[in-house]
Amino acid sequence: MLPFSTHLLAFYNISNDRSELWQWMFSHAQEHENIYASILSTGYVITHYPLDDKAVTTDWLDNHYQEHLSVAQKLNLSTGYDLRGLDMKSSESMGLWNEAHIQYHTDIANAL
Repeated sequence: MLPFSTHLLAFYNISNDRSELWQWMFSHAQEHENIYASILSTGYVITHYPLDDKAVTTDWLDNHYQEHLSVAQKLNLSTGYDLRGLDMKSSESMGLWNEAHIQYHTDIANAL
């Protein structure tokens, strides 16, 4: 059993709808807290940012990506897709971002 619960289907729910986005951001922030706690329990400290905002901003995207880079470095994972490039006004951008983001979280779950 994994040291944290990954609800990958919830990651498909990022949307422009404010209520759905808030639910996604809350669940996503909890997932990152679980990942952080799991890695911290090994004695390794990674860069950690609060990700429980209620909007996807440039600062949030930067912080989120930096946290993914820290996790990837610790777990020796690829960081091929730049998660800072999300355009919330483009369904194509959101789709590509979602696919890459889900893959990152799947890789993290498999590595922990």
